Amino acid sequence: MKRIIAPALTALALGGGTIAAQAGVPSKKHVPAACSPKGKDVTIGGKAATVYCGVAKATVRVGSQTMTFRNGTCTWTSNSFKLQLGTIFLSRSKPLQKQDGFSIYATGYPVARALVEVYWHGHYTSTSTLHETARPSANRAGGTFTGKAGKAGTGPSVSGTITCS
Repeated sequence: MKRIIAPALTALALGGGTIAAQAGVPSKKHVPAACSPKGKDVTIGGKAATVYCGVAKATVRVGSQTMTFRNGTCTWTSNSFKLQLGTIFLSRSKPLQKQDGFSIYATGYPVARALVEVYWHGHYTSTSTLHETARPSANRAGGTFTGKAGKAGTGPSVSGTITCS
């Protein structure tokens, strides 16, 4: 009897998966949390941020530089949409974030005024709704945007495509 109990106790101490399977008891599997359109709130370097996940993606051109963003969410209403990709910090304090992120907030249909924010390798570019427009695709599976960076719209051109599915 001692020869059977000692190995069983050792197996239980090490996880017990083998004994549970042999006894016909289903073992618990780790199930990751579902992706939320609101993202996951985290703290990075003492700063509050939100990390987004999902199937959305974007190709963004700022001046002559092209960037690709993946893992994000799109949220649509009757006349607006919001797309958030990657990591977005809640404040833009110095030093700027090193994690890449992209967001676009657009209101209006079929041509929307858009606010675009791009975080790329420690650089930040934004557009105002006065100098950026977005055109959602007919089936709301994505769209395009174009405009100029800076509050006065005098910065480099900012354009690209978004895909929500």
